[in-house]
Amino acid sequence: MKFASLIVSACTLLTSCSISAGNNHYFDYEKKVESCIEIEKKKPPITAENLIGLPINTVTVALYYLKEKRVVDCSANEEIYSLSRQLIEDSDMQNLKHKYLSIGLVARKSRFDMLPIQERNILTEAIKNKGLEVNMIELFDALGLSR
Repeated sequence: MKFASLIVSACTLLTSCSISAGNNHYFDYEKKVESCIEIEKKKPPITAENLIGLPINTVTVALYYLKEKRVVDCSANEEIYSLSRQLIEDSDMQNLKHKYLSIGLVARKSRFDMLPIQERNILTEAIKNKGLEVNMIELFDALGLSR
């Protein structure tokens, strides 16, 4: 009887360890995303002056896309590991697009790619080494006032 009790206890312990270990992959991914955002915040912020001369539609589409792309690029290893684990453990695909940045980024990329290449290049150069973790509403307001 003690042996059976020991087996049940061991199985329970292994199951709870694997469940909690299974959740750690997403926690690690979230922490990496937070770390990537902090890296962006340490850069000098993008300002309206950096974007003068670009069409507001280009700025809007490109900034949101590139802001998210930087975080996705920075956290790619943790995301791919966590996403792979999630695919093994969970078959709810609709849920995944709300949890992982790169899945949403795919939709934004098609809009970004439709922008004129010259405008994309100018904007990409204008934001080089600039932080994109800024208040976008204030930035767009400043752009509207400067035109």
